[in-house]
Amino acid sequence: MAGLPHAVSSVLNDEVLTFLNRARKVPLGPLPLGEVSVHYATVLAERGQTISPADLARAVDATRGYPYLLQLVGYYLLRYAGTASQISGAMVDQAVASARQDLAGAIHEPVLSRLSHQDLAFLCHMAADQGPSRVADIQARLGSSAGTAQAYRRRLIDAGVIAPGRRGEVEFIVPYLAEHLRGDL
Repeated sequence: MAGLPHAVSSVLNDEVLTFLNRARKVPLGPLPLGEVSVHYATVLAERGQTISPADLARAVDATRGYPYLLQLVGYYLLRYAGTASQISGAMVDQAVASARQDLAGAIHEPVLSRLSHQDLAFLCHMAADQGPSRVADIQARLGSSAGTAQAYRRRLIDAGVIAPGRRGEVEFIVPYLAEHLRGDL
């Protein structure tokens, strides 16, 4: 079973499912992109299918090392390829677009629906940045105190949505969430 920290926590705290508390919990971090590449290339080779190095790199990069995206992109890649011997760039584009759409529905929307308006505002101000965001910049955009901005930061870290970066910075953990918030999907 895999899931975001807040969702797993609520399942583990269910009185009927106490057996899950005895299960081994393994946090999944980002997968090395080199390993994702080897995995995709191996599966395609076993199926007698080829893909150009550039198209393979695009499919791998689209996963951003996120285990769920490894599954989604791979699933759609095989689905759109069917029995074709050569995976085309168009097939990769379709696979990535479909995977991102599924990610939005299965991960982004449920994550965002559980957050307060203030937490969402924090994330929207974060999404305005390309890459990591400075907490001081988000605080200024929010027009809030340092303590209030830090409270939002802590809640979003605890929810598994963002992570601390370099000193004073935060970054999105969930791939494509910034793009989703900006409407770039």
